[in-house]
Amino acid sequence: MAFSANYIVYLLYSLILFLVILISYKSKFNLIKKRKTAIFKKIKDQKLEKLAQLVVLSLIIGILSFFGHSLILTVSSILIADSAYLLLGLYGVDKKRFILFTSLFIVFLILYINQEQALDWALRSISIGSLFGLEAIYFNFNKKSNGTTHIEIDRDLFELTLGIIVIAAILVFPEHYIGIIALLILLGYIFNSYIYDLNNSFTSAFHKLERRSDIYGFGALTLAFGTMLILSFATEAIYAVFFLIILFFSDSAATIFGIKFNRLKLPYNRRKTLSGTFAFFAIGSIFGYLLLGPIAILISFVLAVVESLPIKMDDNITLSIASILIFYIILMFA
Repeated sequence: MAFSANYIVYLLYSLILFLVILISYKSKFNLIKKRKTAIFKKIKDQKLEKLAQLVVLSLIIGILSFFGHSLILTVSSILIADSAYLLLGLYGVDKKRFILFTSLFIVFLILYINQEQALDWALRSISIGSLFGLEAIYFNFNKKSNGTTHIEIDRDLFELTLGIIVIAAILVFPEHYIGIIALLILLGYIFNSYIYDLNNSFTSAFHKLERRSDIYGFGALTLAFGTMLILSFATEAIYAVFFLIILFFSDSAATIFGIKFNRLKLPYNRRKTLSGTFAFFAIGSIFGYLLLGPIAILISFVLAVVESLPIKMDDNITLSIASILIFYIILMFA
């Protein structure tokens, strides 16, 4: 990559953002209130544990971004990922700082909305850093069904609406859709954080969409991270649209049909149904065939299998990671 003064500003902004968030923590490195994380359990000191996680996250992002990119972009990507990781620890803990630092991310994206390569890596860093922080919830937050079905259906109808908005943004703004969707996601972070602990007639409608045992906004966060991963790694728009259809539409259809027709359970996962898996596969195959042709049927089948597996991780994350891996396998053999 040729030297550019823009990337010097990128580096300085990333460094300032990381230092400001880090300093704001002072002596506490808690993530998701005071829940213990599952990584590095043998490290008894919480500060050292978080420091170790930051180092590992930095190595992951550094390896991903080093090949074919300048040192400036690599270091900036590491700082952005670490900042996103620390930012997540403020969600539900310190509303004012979470909103402030998320706003700084928005300013950053606006500044680089026309810098395609920088924007792509910024999103990759934000999504991977945030996912790394979410492991505290994945492994320690005990999710239980609230015993109702209408909430799940309402949640999925809301998810379908969000999917329509995201895909419409890609079709209407083909040159700037990544930046626009990223800005919408970060604004969603701010909105979620603002109403996190509010209880009035307006906010109750959103709180009712969340499972009773979940931290408010958890589902929205994982959906947002999955969307950012797909947008930043699936670099061909037609594949991005297809994988987002899978993420928003197929996954929702699987839940809705699984609830309506729940008699036949999958033998290897009693929490999933045959009807839900078939609905997932059918929606992905129909829309995918129109976009990509016959290969979409095979991809939909693989992702339907991934969605049906008894993996202790949110479907939004497993599906987005699997989609990215499939995309790069296709690129290798294309």
